[in-house]
Amino acid sequence: MINLKVSAPQSASKRITITQYENKRKVQISTNLFPLCGFEKGVPVIETALGQNLGYIVELATPGIPYNNVKRIYERSYKTRRSNPLETYFETSSKKILDNCIPKLAKMVHVTLVYGKMIVIPILDYAQEQLSKLSLETKSDIGSFQLSITYRKDITIL
Repeated sequence: MINLKVSAPQSASKRITITQYENKRKVQISTNLFPLCGFEKGVPVIETALGQNLGYIVELATPGIPYNNVKRIYERSYKTRRSNPLETYFETSSKKILDNCIPKLAKMVHVTLVYGKMIVIPILDYAQEQLSKLSLETKSDIGSFQLSITYRKDITIL
């Protein structure tokens, strides 16, 4: 008998770009770390909102408990890949979850993986957020606004 030891990280994180269509959005998370975190192909999962614009959690569904809207982990294959041609993925396209948990301004999300749980948090671009708050009259003087945003970013980098 051969004993095999596998080291799994306690947590892992990833930044994901939100796929934007005309009238809908989609968050598609794929990683080969899913099986190490309990997210095997076909495993039932549930999505739970963290709050308005705060993100959501995807958790393994507990067997025997009836849930509404159970989703599954999927697997896809890449014919052109020689090493690791299979990849597990999860997709959120629910308008209810995305509209309530991810602001429309967010272009990316930060995903943290721990065993049995994915935490999806929106990433907001500071300049975009501030620009959306400006009134139409103020937007005509956008040059000074862009300068102040650039100046703030330069200070952050230093």
